[in-house]
Amino acid sequence: MNEKILELHELLTSKFKEMNDDSLKEIEETLFKALNFDRRKAPEKTILEVKIKFKKNNLKSNVISKGDIFEIYLEDISKYVYGVIVSGEISRNRNEEILIGYLNKFSSTKLPINEIFQMIKAKQFLFIANTGITGIKKGKWILVTNYTNKIFDDEELRQLPYKIYFMDKYYKSVGDSVKEILECEVISKEEADKIPNPLGIVGEKEIENMLIETFKSTI
Repeated sequence: MNEKILELHELLTSKFKEMNDDSLKEIEETLFKALNFDRRKAPEKTILEVKIKFKKNNLKSNVISKGDIFEIYLEDISKYVYGVIVSGEISRNRNEEILIGYLNKFSSTKLPINEIFQMIKAKQFLFIANTGITGIKKGKWILVTNYTNKIFDDEELRQLPYKIYFMDKYYKSVGDSVKEILECEVISKEEADKIPNPLGIVGEKEIENMLIETFKSTI
């Protein structure tokens, strides 16, 4: 379904730099012609009008869904990064831990959705972190769209390793991103270096700092 909606989205909007009243009018006309193109679909009826209206968005959200993709602009390095909710939901009736996978790409321009989808499908993540949601709730991290296909199944989530450095030792948890440190396994630095995912709930600013440091380490 993602691919079909994306294809339709590109067909309708690719010629426009932004959506405004003029572009919306042209899309209405295109849809009107397309829906009336084959009269055999509704031989006894005719579509008279296609009407689309704008509604002002509330960038601040208290609802977070699995598959939501967020655009993060890192001002210090002038790069865009993208994160996707791989596990967890927050709504009126649910308040789960939120795991976000951060895509392995730093871009000087906003990425097209099809490229973001391909990277998610290939699981091209820098790291996965149990993330604080302040940046999302305040609208600092911008919602792009929702990826409806499954990213990780339950067994894959149970196999994800997390690490932390505490009191001169490295600790590892498998499948539990918020496990108590003293209940975790002590591991070597060599093993810890192979685990990108941090243990514990990581705040928005710390996530951004981790992304910035990751980028700087590649140049």
